[in-house]
Amino acid sequence: MITNIHEYYTKLSYEVTPQIPMCVCPIHELNNKVPIHYGSGVLLKIADSHFLATASHNLEELKYLYFPIPPDMHYPLGGKSYRIFGPSSIYQDDKIDIAVIKLNDQTVEHLNTHYSF
Repeated sequence: MITNIHEYYTKLSYEVTPQIPMCVCPIHELNNKVPIHYGSGVLLKIADSHFLATASHNLEELKYLYFPIPPDMHYPLGGKSYRIFGPSSIYQDDKIDIAVIKLNDQTVEHLNTHYSF
């Protein structure tokens, strides 16, 4: 039986830790078909919608982002992106650096082969 909050969070972290690699998705760009790690995101499901939360600067200059599907495939991230800006509306000047991509069905289908929401 858990007797304090520290024990609770310690137990919870041990239970959740194995699931983290299934919910954190690397983001790559392809340079002459060679994958280059560009960032990462967290996969989320809210009701029937699927999202990738990432840093806003990950979406700043790249037109095409990919996620890896083992062993060596890359699939483009597809969906509608929503970037959150702070007061200056320029991410370099703000401490807020969040973006969310509402993933389309095809992207979700491919992500579900190796990741979890």
